[in-house]
Amino acid sequence: MAPPRGDSVTELLGQLAAGRGAVVALPRDTDLCALPHAGAVPLEIGDEPRLRSFALGPLIGALHAAGLAPDVPLIAAEGAPPRVVHEVLRTVRRHLAALPALLLVRDRAALDPVSRRWLAEATRAGDDIPVGWVVADAGTGAAAPDADPASPGAAAPDADPASPGTAAPDADPASTEAAPLDEGERVVGWLLAMSDAALTVPELVELSGTTTDSCRRTLRSLRRRGLVVEFDGHHLCCDPAARTRVCAELPQALWQALERSVLAVTRRRVGAAVLAERVLAVSRPEDPFAVEILTEAMDALADADPEAAADYGTAAVRALTEPDERLTAIAWRLLPLLWQTARVDEARRLARRVFTERGQAETEAQVLLWLARFESAPQRAMELATSALAIPAVPASIRAGLHSVQLRCLVTLGRFGEVDGLLPEALADATAGADQPALSRLQTCDAIRHFNRGDYRRALDLAELSEQTWRESGAPIAERMPEMTWTPHLTSVLGDPAAGLRRIEELLAELAPVSRPIANRYLYGERAFVLLILGRLAEAKQTAVLATDLAQRLWGARDGIDDRLQAVAFSVRLKVALHQGDPADLAEFGEILDRSVVEPGTEAAQRRAWWSFLLDDAQGRTTPERRRVDPASLPPLTCLDPADEVLLGRALLRHGWRDEAAGLVDRAQARVAVSGAHPLAVTVAAHLRGLQRADPAELGRARDGWHALGRPLSEAAALSDTGAIRIDSGDLSGLPLMQQAHSTVTELGADRDAWRIRWFLHVRGHSVVPEPPGAPALTPSERRVVDRAARGGAVRVIAADLKLSPHTVTTHLRHVYLKLGIRSRTELEEWVRAR
Repeated sequence: MAPPRGDSVTELLGQLAAGRGAVVALPRDTDLCALPHAGAVPLEIGDEPRLRSFALGPLIGALHAAGLAPDVPLIAAEGAPPRVVHEVLRTVRRHLAALPALLLVRDRAALDPVSRRWLAEATRAGDDIPVGWVVADAGTGAAAPDADPASPGAAAPDADPASPGTAAPDADPASTEAAPLDEGERVVGWLLAMSDAALTVPELVELSGTTTDSCRRTLRSLRRRGLVVEFDGHHLCCDPAARTRVCAELPQALWQALERSVLAVTRRRVGAAVLAERVLAVSRPEDPFAVEILTEAMDALADADPEAAADYGTAAVRALTEPDERLTAIAWRLLPLLWQTARVDEARRLARRVFTERGQAETEAQVLLWLARFESAPQRAMELATSALAIPAVPASIRAGLHSVQLRCLVTLGRFGEVDGLLPEALADATAGADQPALSRLQTCDAIRHFNRGDYRRALDLAELSEQTWRESGAPIAERMPEMTWTPHLTSVLGDPAAGLRRIEELLAELAPVSRPIANRYLYGERAFVLLILGRLAEAKQTAVLATDLAQRLWGARDGIDDRLQAVAFSVRLKVALHQGDPADLAEFGEILDRSVVEPGTEAAQRRAWWSFLLDDAQGRTTPERRRVDPASLPPLTCLDPADEVLLGRALLRHGWRDEAAGLVDRAQARVAVSGAHPLAVTVAAHLRGLQRADPAELGRARDGWHALGRPLSEAAALSDTGAIRIDSGDLSGLPLMQQAHSTVTELGADRDAWRIRWFLHVRGHSVVPEPPGAPALTPSERRVVDRAARGGAVRVIAADLKLSPHTVTTHLRHVYLKLGIRSRTELEEWVRAR
């Protein structure tokens, strides 16, 4: 036998020590028993055909052999509902992860289908728990198929049920499986066929009404026929076809009666999460047995599998046809699950049903609270919360929750004056009601309020306090939506985007084992935002598209700017397009803004005005008859990222709107004082002042600030702005700065930013890289005219700007048209954009 390959196994053990699983394939003749296993429990998977009939049976058998018998229900490897199999798999994985385990597999064929699927997934993508597979079958070609090569109905050992786990003689080859079953065999066969979980002899005796000896004789007969297998005193119908055939023999009423009896007996030792799928098939209206099991399954799976938990809770509510306390109690546990799994319509119907059937003031307020949480339109959600707050005698705990929704919506709508007036009362209600989740949400609202005022340090402190308050409450992290994004948001904006991204990745990983689509919508939007700060444009765009898709599919939210949450993903996609210059993307965003319906005077209206202005700049729509918005009418804007003000200021000054740019400078300078000279506020103000005053020193300070804040795109912008000002003043020391900025934005994929630098240098007779062969040779004067003409305007306006005569401008344009082979101003603009 070949010696073990210690290097790969040592690497695997290192993975286990780090909390991750992996797979190592070794030659068939490797001595698995001689492998190192420091810190891990080696479990050798034997080749017992009968165990392959049980889901994870060979693994469970190995645990039994090692004296580590887990409390895991034994179910069929084939034919059981997927959720039942998944519950058993989750339980076994939890047992193995606690060891950690090193699974030694001599042959994949020795595994049951469920184990092989797990092994195949671990081979492809690794594992998130410390379970290591060592498979001694390398070099045999492709991995074994998921289907079990051994017949699941193979003859089973004839074990003495009184002796758990002992092997029995092989099935009698002379037995005739085609012979009809006697009455006792049919009854036991029916019972086993109806149960996903294997049954014990005492359970079968109770269900069949026979004696213990008679039951054992019947089981031996069924094992000889290849219909039943046994392990550890548990018996299972191992032939899926036989399961189907036996059940088809029974009238539906008798089948359901027997099924309920089996469920009632197995419930004593098997969890509700394993029985719930069978209960769904036999439940009746006002069926207390079914309601109880479905409710237990909902509670058991609420954290591990919220989709399944919501299904079972919904089925339990559906079985209750009369209004009573049971309905209300289940509904309040079910509503958070429907919220987490984005089943908005179901949640609304349930909330209205509970309200209709209860009709009490407190319940009415609770229902309105949940309806407000499920309402995607912030204005409508705020109206629902406000109407609930007007109901007399509502307890402080419910009022605190209503306040948290109301204030979150006001923040989303940018109505910060109202937030200032309502927040003290809301905080008092949350404190009086000892409602920590509501208090956490309100602390986030307070953090956003301070952030918008420019008090950045206080904002970050409040966001971190909000997160701590929520964790102390013990409430599921997935319910902290959308507030969970604000700590990483502020961390990223205020100077540590790498830490902010790590926090988002941690939250995504924390929610990954279960389905949390609503939480993921917010987290993906925020992840895209942070990736953009870090200059990872392609990833930012891809993640923002994913967030938008989730919002549209799960909530029916339109692609646009109606509220801050939608605006995050939209703004990322827009700014990526502004950096990259893709004409199709820019045109698409223009169409979205054009069809957006926003209420005048709201923050959404402010966003649309400024973003329309940026699109006009990017698309060359700068003449009064072509632009979407008049820059002189642009309102003050509260930015989710204060660095956006530099983007706006650059565009304003590029087109000569100096008064509007001065307003940005004044607001940025005021924030320096409010923030206590926070580095972000100081950097934004320095960049804007440097642009307004054409001051390289201010821009140099901005460049240093952006570097310290971890923003490569903003740093490159400050660098190119410094270089441009120096070159225009005749100082060629600006040229290497422009070249350095060009190298940075090119590396980051910001093609439009790179083009702007190249074009700036081109019209002034410089270049970053040599012109390609055959490029048109424009004179410096022609380049200046082309640069100005590409931004729109009549000849006389261009002439006035360049201090030339209209005749000279016309002559230059005629020469340019001849050199470029174009015939119109539109073609000239397209040529410039392409460059």
